[in-house]
Amino acid sequence: MTPTTPATAKAGPGGATAGEVERAGLITCTIDGTELQVPKGTLVIRAAEQVGIQIPRFCDHPLLAPAGACRQCLVDVATPGPDGSLRAMPKPQASCTLEVSPGMVVSTQHTSPVAGRAQQGVMELLLINHPLDCPVCDKGGECPLQNQAMSNGRASSRFIDAKRTFPKPVKISTQVLLDRDRCILCQRCTRFSKEIAGDAFIDLQMRGVRQQIGVFDESVLGFDPTSLPEDDVVGPGGEPGVAAGLRSGPRGEATLDTSGRPFASYFSGNTIQICPVGALTSAAYRFRARPFDLVSSPSIAEHDSCGSAIRVDHRRGVVVRRLAGDDPAVNEEWITDKDRFAFAWQSAADRLTLPLVRDEQTHELVATSWSEALDIAARGLRSAAETGVGLLPGGRLTLEDAYAWSKFARVALGTNDIDFRARAHSGEEAAFLAARVAGTGLGVTFSDLERAPFVLLVGFEPEDEAGTVFLRLRKGVLAGRVRIATVAPFASGGTRKLRAELVAAAPGTETEVLDSIRPRSGSRTGDPVADQLADVADRLAEPGAIVLLGERLAGVRGALSAAERLLARTGARTAWVPRRAGDRGAVEVGALPNLLPGGRSVSDYTARGEVAAVWGVTSLPGTYGHDTAGILAAAADGRLAGLVVGGVDLDDLPDPAAAERALRAASFVVQLEVR
Repeated sequence: MTPTTPATAKAGPGGATAGEVERAGLITCTIDGTELQVPKGTLVIRAAEQVGIQIPRFCDHPLLAPAGACRQCLVDVATPGPDGSLRAMPKPQASCTLEVSPGMVVSTQHTSPVAGRAQQGVMELLLINHPLDCPVCDKGGECPLQNQAMSNGRASSRFIDAKRTFPKPVKISTQVLLDRDRCILCQRCTRFSKEIAGDAFIDLQMRGVRQQIGVFDESVLGFDPTSLPEDDVVGPGGEPGVAAGLRSGPRGEATLDTSGRPFASYFSGNTIQICPVGALTSAAYRFRARPFDLVSSPSIAEHDSCGSAIRVDHRRGVVVRRLAGDDPAVNEEWITDKDRFAFAWQSAADRLTLPLVRDEQTHELVATSWSEALDIAARGLRSAAETGVGLLPGGRLTLEDAYAWSKFARVALGTNDIDFRARAHSGEEAAFLAARVAGTGLGVTFSDLERAPFVLLVGFEPEDEAGTVFLRLRKGVLAGRVRIATVAPFASGGTRKLRAELVAAAPGTETEVLDSIRPRSGSRTGDPVADQLADVADRLAEPGAIVLLGERLAGVRGALSAAERLLARTGARTAWVPRRAGDRGAVEVGALPNLLPGGRSVSDYTARGEVAAVWGVTSLPGTYGHDTAGILAAAADGRLAGLVVGGVDLDDLPDPAAAERALRAASFVVQLEVR
């Protein structure tokens, strides 16, 4: 965007002629007297934003396709005719669906009384049936409808009749509630479910005065369109709303989607946040607080490895809700339901507030002071270190905490027996992480994923394991830029939403399948499996192709080595996508038995010397330590006397029973946990 003065605009930016501007793909237009050049295809509402002109809107959202549903963004528009003279369009136009054209002159509500009156009329229409329940509405205080009713509405209402009402709320899911009285039919929620998440959620029902948002399945809504009388819309004195339309109220634990299955979506909470009124509300946050009572803190979601930006709202020290942050480079404005709703653990009744030590007489855990707990831990670990201590930090640590664990193991305990992997793992995986992940920098970005010509998923289900990755891939697929194939036993629901090609591989055969993906040496063979694998190899050879590897490959012998050979054959880029938020950081800072911070091997004498100098010690242990399975086995048979355990759930480990036996056998255990 290049705003200019009328005098210089004719010549274009930097003195360019009008023809040069057009050849550069820019279009010259005028908005409220300001002449500017914008790229071809720019919507009027976006062009106005670029010169600081705000046009009111409800249905418009920068990440959703234009709909023109609410009509609040009406502006006056004139365009040049065949003779070059300006010709005004016969009525105001929706600026959220109208693209800028050469010579277009736009007058918003700031300069056109016609546009101002049109916006006031639309606002009056939207408020006819909208309830006056702002004091109890969850959206009150942060509601675009409130704000724009004041800035672009009439000073007083002319409506004196009874408003249409509905029974409420409809329980769309266990977390999303719908108050249809407040809905202004902007269709943001329905467009999100179709364009972004790909889940059957809610949709527009019926037409005209009876039109409403509801669960798409008619049996859930409970209406028979043929039985509705014409005078069915009445006020609070009679049967409310569309009489047979929705007598439902809360629907129970889960309703049905269009397929007849219980509704389940990983992203449904985003509709609550983008709803411009209080129609969609959170069951967890409903009636809990007002926006001006909240203290907001930016943060990062901890439930997967995507690093999605979130906003944490807390009141009197208690977290009451989470919202998606705005991070165009990562999650844009979307987060998973897990990141949005799964915060109750922070204030659960079993949250630890004091350190606990085990009484030598009763063997029960009792609360103590921090000074005594730290002293007991130091003395116990000093004694156990004479035999050996293993460290299991888990994969949920921040980068700084993982670094502290890595340094503590080498400096305080003199051991490389540290491993963050609380899941299926192998020495092959440790070598792969050292070669392909540690110290490699940013690598593949989220923007790369939505622009790559081809993406191969191996041992990785993005919808389940990394929601932001899934949404970025789906965005690229819907834009026609990305083709996806997945090496998996069957096509999952997420695979179908990505329109991914299935490369069938029985569990445990991923190694053989990856080794079979080779470029075609001649013409097609007629064997569908061989031809499919050759096609995949050819696509991986395209510039920008990406292979996404999941952590589950660590449980398949030879799979990661086969993936390395595939990358060498095709030249494709790769990214390793673990499930836990702290896994990648733990690799970088050396929370592995074979790595030091920075991805350097513990057997590298020079690297050990440099790290030792930074840490202020003379030397560091130079032999590879035990991995998680080795640490637990050594503790069970007495080769390690002590264990330091972080956020590790025994059920996540390959053999939970053996892990429990190891913990019981260790003579001294320190656990750092939240609950």
